[in-house]
Amino acid sequence: MGYLSNVFKMFLKYAVVYQGLYQVAGAFGAIAHSVVDLQAEMLEIQAVTGASVGEMQTLGTAVSAVATNSKFALIDLTKAAKTLAQAGIPVAEINSALQATANFAAATGSNLETAADLISTTRSACYLGFKHIFPDIPVNSGCFAPLHIEVPQSTFLNAVPPRPVAGCAAEVSQRIADVVMGALGRAVPQRAQAG
Repeated sequence: MGYLSNVFKMFLKYAVVYQGLYQVAGAFGAIAHSVVDLQAEMLEIQAVTGASVGEMQTLGTAVSAVATNSKFALIDLTKAAKTLAQAGIPVAEINSALQATANFAAATGSNLETAADLISTTRSACYLGFKHIFPDIPVNSGCFAPLHIEVPQSTFLNAVPPRPVAGCAAEVSQRIADVVMGALGRAVPQRAQAG
């Protein structure tokens, strides 16, 4: 009986060690997977923005700095940076926009990508308004470069905590585009759309 007890104890020791090694291997696999995901997101940002290798290195450093100063994971911040890049925010401005987005999301308890969508939706709606006034200009990486969109703080589109926000992806974005087209229609009436 003593021999069987010793064999069982030995088996348990090996099982515990094996389980520990399995968990460590799983952690390394997860880290490797995260690195691959992070690299893919950065490549997508570079493809969207046309940024140089140097600009991407600067952006990577900036995203890492935001990660060390916020509660969000590096991959989540990189996805939010991609959302901002897709909205047309220049690579040079993504750092400050990402820091503001992370602060907003942390303070309100919202999802980081949802918070990034607030400014993205605003910018996209402004671009849409301009595009409808100037339909002959082709949409490419440079067509909106001259536009500087400033959204004052404490407004619905750049709310500060604890103000709640909702509906910015539908009704508000349509209204922003209407306002931009209306303002430009008054400034350039020969280009105004009927409606």
